[in-house]
Amino acid sequence: RWEVQAYVNEEDVVKIALGMPAEVVLLAKEDRVFTGRVSSVGAEARVSSNIVTYPVTVQVDESAEFFGPGMSADLLIIIEQKEDVLILPQAAITKRGGRSMVQVLRNGQAELVPVETGITGNGLVEIRSGLEEGTVVVTGVRGETAPAGRPPAVRVNFPGIRR
Repeated sequence: RWEVQAYVNEEDVVKIALGMPAEVVLLAKEDRVFTGRVSSVGAEARVSSNIVTYPVTVQVDESAEFFGPGMSADLLIIIEQKEDVLILPQAAITKRGGRSMVQVLRNGQAELVPVETGITGNGLVEIRSGLEEGTVVVTGVRGETAPAGRPPAVRVNFPGIRR
């Protein structure tokens, strides 16, 4: 079995626990997603350019002939997952007076409305209340679409696959 080791920044490592599910994509084989689980979270920090990181190891569930020591990969650790929720790009949310606000289009005019947000990740935010599905939201960004069906996660790029 293969292990993938990554260094995760101190803000994100506190969200990671043993057994959390993960996805691994080798840069040499980007068309295949491997699953795994967090098998260790190191306690000893590494500091580089004033950035504090901690080692996290993921045990990959399956092996393949194209895995090799030292290969580069993307690692996605799923810290929380919800289904059938309303999501928006983080760019659509603004803060006003400590409240989360979203611009919506009503009668041809942009109007700020308060929303209650939930979990965040991958540039997306869960909207718990304040909006209904189908409401037109003004983000100010053209041509940007949010990836569908992706759970909030911590993403790190690293060299560090080992057996």
